[in-house]
Amino acid sequence: MNYTKGKLITYSSLLTLLLGILTSIIFYNFYKGETINGWISYFYLFKPLYLFKAPLETPFNLWETIIYFILFLGIIFYLKTKGKEKKLLGFVFSVVLINNIMLALFGIFNGLYFSFNPPSGISLEGQSTAIVPIIQLLIQIGYIILSFMVLRKIKLENKKERTASAEALKYAVQWQRGFHLLIDSLVMIAVFTNFVLGFSFTLKNNDIFQSYFNNYWGLAVIIVLIRLVFYPVFEFYFGSTPAKFLTESRVVDQNNNQPGFKTIFIRSLYRSIPFDSLSFFSKNGWHDSLSETYVIKEKREGIHPKQFLWILAFAVPVIMYHYFIKEAISDYKYAQFSEKEEGYDEQWYNHSRKNINTNQFYVVQAMDYAPDNNVLGLKIEKIKGDDVEVKKIKLMDGFSNDFWGVKMDYDRQVDTAQVYTISRMKLESLFPQNNMEKHKGVNAQDLFNNGVRYNFNNVYEVNVPYFDLGNTFYDTQQETQSNSGKLIIGNRGKSGRVISVKNIKGDIVWKDHFPVNFGAAKGNTEEKIVLKTNYSTKTKNSTSEIIVKDSLNNQQNYILEINEGVLKIFRVK
Repeated sequence: MNYTKGKLITYSSLLTLLLGILTSIIFYNFYKGETINGWISYFYLFKPLYLFKAPLETPFNLWETIIYFILFLGIIFYLKTKGKEKKLLGFVFSVVLINNIMLALFGIFNGLYFSFNPPSGISLEGQSTAIVPIIQLLIQIGYIILSFMVLRKIKLENKKERTASAEALKYAVQWQRGFHLLIDSLVMIAVFTNFVLGFSFTLKNNDIFQSYFNNYWGLAVIIVLIRLVFYPVFEFYFGSTPAKFLTESRVVDQNNNQPGFKTIFIRSLYRSIPFDSLSFFSKNGWHDSLSETYVIKEKREGIHPKQFLWILAFAVPVIMYHYFIKEAISDYKYAQFSEKEEGYDEQWYNHSRKNINTNQFYVVQAMDYAPDNNVLGLKIEKIKGDDVEVKKIKLMDGFSNDFWGVKMDYDRQVDTAQVYTISRMKLESLFPQNNMEKHKGVNAQDLFNNGVRYNFNNVYEVNVPYFDLGNTFYDTQQETQSNSGKLIIGNRGKSGRVISVKNIKGDIVWKDHFPVNFGAAKGNTEEKIVLKTNYSTKTKNSTSEIIVKDSLNNQQNYILEINEGVLKIFRVK
């Protein structure tokens, strides 16, 4: 081959790799919510691949990373052999081709569907011109044309090499057929999964789709349709699927010529025969013999097959990490943090057991049949030696373990609730030593001497400050996105002041001049406490201790945990 004629393949490969890397980084920043100004904000539209992915943790998802690595090796091998080694490039551009065909079809389908079925509350006339989707469609068409040209070029060069070679053609052996099935199936999963989910989402309110296709039969129809798109496109135009490009195999008829479209389409239909995928263990698979086609293997000059072990050396560790090691690490970290959370709960339970006082509100649940109410709140009113007077509050709407809920029920019933006397010993014995005892109810007590045992669920303190992150979490997230250096905590209780905040672990810095005063919650509206820090989206793990005093100078100790960017607050004393 005159190597100067291979410039199309070389430049197309380099351009695709460069755009793939750059646009993946930009798309990742969009996904994380970071703002990119100017024309570069539209550069992500040139992304060559959108393969199946989980939520992004890095700029490159698993399958795109592997494809780009294969493209990188393909460019090196192609240049090293002066255009003779084209297997990897054929594979990559076949994936780019089918991916962009599906992107373009999905974009056209969405545009047409929503033109005739505008979202609820939006009139057709009120919809603005979608210039960005149009530009993206044109770019996708550009990738389709580019990939098609590269694959046709590879096909023509392979044909020239076959003409110049006198070596007889050989049938592809069984392991190669199994390899084709595996790789092509992975490509179809990576390419089509997003589109199946996208179509399902678009048609979620379509009665016909929901009635006839949102079931197992619908899935079977979708699989058949995917095969009828995937295989004819590649085997008719190029003679090879992505996997066959890798093994330098191609589909031929009885005369060793490329079959026509009708033959390829029938061959693709036969693939839907049950257990057809197992038939490759014979000389010819059922979809081969029934359509009178064959898969042959061609031997060409190029890189020794051992060189392709670099792909396995890269792909296997990446796949192992993504599907096994990462999950194991995540489970380990979760178990560690859960153990830490349980430790904070135990500290709070032990402190509450040793410091029984008139601010405490207990949430208990009946272990036995309770005709009056299964879940109760017990607000301590008086303590006389070993006798503790409590008001029994019936918690509304069944079981409630939220501070707002029990506080509202207490305020509603405080004047009408019945008063009972419980021994201090029973109240102390009610506390679990750990969460295992709490869940099993091993410390359940007959608090009212009526044969009904109640198990401890939680203990709160009313008439004092109560810190929470519930409703202020989104406020903090907005402040974090704007890098304002503010962290917002909600107070659902009485007024007080933050005496100090001490960093125990991590790099977070607290910049306030303490004490910081804060007001009381008003009804169901919590008071926001704004603390100045260097907290940002980059703050992944940190532990801080917050010391608070109420108007009577009683002290509370909280632990603020930031774990993988998620904030939680625990009272420990």
